[in-house]
Amino acid sequence: QGRRVAPSLVKAKCPLTSLEKLKQEIPSSGTAYRSKAHDRESSDPVLAYRSKYERTSKHAVAKDVFQSMLGNLAGRKSTQTGDMASMTDRNKEALKTILQLDLSGLKELMIMISQSNDPVLKMNSVTKYEQITLCIIALADQNPGYALDYVITAEREIDPKVFRDEGTKYWLQYILTRLGDRDPQRALAGLVKLAGDAATPWGDDSVSTILASIARQDPGLVLDTIEQLPQSKNQYFLKSLAYQMESNDERTALFLAFRDHYHSRPELKKIGFALLFRRFDDARESPAELRKWADNLEMSDAEKILIFDSLDNITISAGDAEDYARWFAKFMPESTERKRLIWKACNDWGRKDEEKTLAFLAEQGIDPQEMIRRGTDEN
Repeated sequence: QGRRVAPSLVKAKCPLTSLEKLKQEIPSSGTAYRSKAHDRESSDPVLAYRSKYERTSKHAVAKDVFQSMLGNLAGRKSTQTGDMASMTDRNKEALKTILQLDLSGLKELMIMISQSNDPVLKMNSVTKYEQITLCIIALADQNPGYALDYVITAEREIDPKVFRDEGTKYWLQYILTRLGDRDPQRALAGLVKLAGDAATPWGDDSVSTILASIARQDPGLVLDTIEQLPQSKNQYFLKSLAYQMESNDERTALFLAFRDHYHSRPELKKIGFALLFRRFDDARESPAELRKWADNLEMSDAEKILIFDSLDNITISAGDAEDYARWFAKFMPESTERKRLIWKACNDWGRKDEEKTLAFLAEQGIDPQEMIRRGTDEN
């Protein structure tokens, strides 16, 4: 079973620390992520093809939907290739109709599409694939577990030519992401099985997308899963996971999961921490907010030393140099790493205000000449 890094709320008579407050906020982030799914999907053009769950109608019949689909296609001059988002964007009306079918109706419609010799469906090699894709989306929205089992075995019922390797990969990615919303453990078990099956068309980017989606609910469970995937890919998936966590709540939950999961394996703990702290080099992020987030984690001195390489690689602008220098002085424990980080920030700060910078270095017990000699020796 996956670790749950976010503890239940506890009553405390003493004031809460920053980390305890963060822990209390984390359980709500997964709920918020799921509850805002439709808003997120509606505003993001890449996810716009996702539909709400449960739109079936008792009156919808597969043969009627099939005829409606042929009518929509008849007005086209050609069918373009593209990803699932662009395909469904071109088929909005068809998708609305397909969503009315229940599971048996969807299966019936896919067989009709696959076996049809209608010229409209045979206008080029991707037309059938495009329409089957709409059915797969509807199937996954209603019952993603059923959709997963169906796609894995559906070549028995659907024309094999419809199963384009690249396309099937996107079907599986969509299905597993939907399944992860409802049953994370089953989704991850399916992911591990598919990732280890050489016959299944797959890609690291698809795996990463699914892992990140489920990590927003249970990062500990995802770390367990990564260890079951090929070892050569572990660092890639950990890096991708860290970069896809967008809110501070999500990053904090992942940080705590790394701390809990790898407490006895400092080399992996270091990788996880370092990857999260590489967000400091993202131009879209506010340096002040990132520093505040790091302070609230209440890291031990040993943990802070683990992320030295990431902190040392931060690109510091002249305008932020003083703030970084002062932050490093408070954040880092006494060490050669602390001196190096402060000195590096002061180099940039000194170009703006040399006198103030030298005074600050003196307060910190850092000799500029010594740091210059050390830098020369290292080079």
